[in-house]
Parts: sequence; structure tokens; C-alpha cells
Amino acid sequence: MQKSTRTHGIWLFILACGAGEDADFPKECSETEFDTVTETLIGALEGDASAWSCTQCHTAGINPGIWNQESACQTLQCFLDDGLIDFSEMADSEILMLIHQAEPLGRITTELSPMRTKDELARVQLESAAFQRWILYASTCFETACSVSARTYKDGCGPDINWGKCDADQGLIQFEAQAYGVLLSNCGTCHSEDGAQTEEFPQAPSFLFKDQNAGPQLTLKWLMEKPYVDTETLAQSRILTRPLAQDTTVQASIGPITGERHGGGDRFTLIEGEIQPKEDWLALVDWVKSWEDCF
Repeated sequence: MQKSTRTHGIWLFILACGAGEDADFPKECSETEFDTVTETLIGALEGDASAWSCTQCHTAGINPGIWNQESACQTLQCFLDDGLIDFSEMADSEILMLIHQAEPLGRITTELSPMRTKDELARVQLESAAFQRWILYASTCFETACSVSARTYKDGCGPDINWGKCDADQGLIQFEAQAYGVLLSNCGTCHSEDGAQTEEFPQAPSFLFKDQNAGPQLTLKWLMEKPYVDTETLAQSRILTRPLAQDTTVQASIGPITGERHGGGDRFTLIEGEIQPKEDWLALVDWVKSWEDCF
């Protein structure tokens, strides 16, 4: 996801935190307390995904919750690891920059601009104040409250993807050009939040993010984490075997691919000895093959 290069200024902390003190915070700095404070400040923002100011630029579901882990300690560590929070320059933490970019009509600024509608401005201020207070609290309690084991998360952090030896920028461009559109057109009715058949197949995972800015990266992250791309045996990648008609075997550049059971039916089938739709299938196979030299 694109990160900004602008700076805030300490006046933002003054706006939310007065002189930098927060008398209503407990001071035990225990792991339980850290969970409670995090839930009070950040958890309270996470009820309605469409309420986030991020929806000024992104679709619902693309918000700071992407960095959530199993506990508050792990979540804070993830924010630190991904460079979204900086204890040495708290007021210039990247997460605050991203919140303050929520501007209508694509006007990007780090100021709390009156150009926003009253409701939009109020939401940005709410998010900004909550994160500033959380950062301020964590800067004094995180090291004490969260042991090394307590802050260690198992899965990936945020939208980052393990590219192995491959170039991340080029890899994302290739995914968007070769596979993202194919997946949207063939799988989007069931595997996106607003798909036409999501009610008919509620068990289908919503891994297709239809977002102009972050959609390809978040979709790819999901595919690689589950994983739907088997980097050790590419021909067994579920991104190919699931949509292919069950028990159908197709010879491909990465080896024979055999279809598995798919609750949503067949998306690729053999008709008179040829896979259909052919161009979409070949595009997916070529994209999966591109991982051959990455690991």
C-alpha cells in the first residue's frame, strides 16, 4: 500500500492529548492492562467497517484492522514492524499520516481540513485522537507490558508479501496484469464481499478485494498466505485446481493439473479437448509459473 512522505508536526499530539499527558490511563503496564487500553481506544473504532475514514479512498474492509493480530501486544508489534508507528517520532507515525489522508475527491493533505463534511471530519478526528492516545500509552508501557513471547505473532504482518528472490514491485505489476482481472471476472461473484452469489455461497471466502488502490496487493497477500499458490509444487496450486472441473487433468507448462471439488462449480472445463475459457486459464497458469524462480 502506498505510504506518504509528508510530516505531521507535534501540534497533532497537542490536539488529542493536551500537553502530552493522559491521566485516565492506568499505569500498571501489564499485558492485561495493555489489552484493555487497546480495546478501549482502538477496538471501539472497529464496529462498522464502512465507517472508517479509509473508505474515502478504499473499499470497506481496507483499514487498520489489516494489521490486527491475536493480541494487543502482537498487533502493536506488527504496527512497529511495518513502520506505521514510530516511538522516536510519535507525531509523525505513518498510521496518523494515512488517517489524515482521508480527503474527498482525492485531495490529499495531512491537515484536519474543513473541506471535509462535518461527519467525515469528526470521524477523522476520532480515529486520529484514538491512535495518538494509543501510541502515547504504548510508548511508555509496551516494553514492560509485552514480553518477547507476548509480542511475537505467527502470521504475516499487514499487506506484506513474501516474494522470495523476486522483485516485489515487478511481481505486483505482473499479478495485476495477468491474474487479478481474470480472478475478478471468473471468481468475483462468490469470492468478493459484494459478489452476486455471496448469499447463495456464504461459506466462500471473500479473498478478492475490489479496491482501486490496494485491491491487487491484499488479494495476492490472501492467496499466498492460505496458501492458494503452492510455491513448491506449482501444479498443485489451489488457485488452479479449485476452479478446474473436478477430476479433469490438463497438461500445462508447470506439469499436469487436476481439478478438485469446488463448491461454486466449474470455472474451467475441457470442451472438445481444449480448456475453456482458454485465454483466462493460460493467463493464470503463466502467472503461477512466474513464481518458479522466486523460492
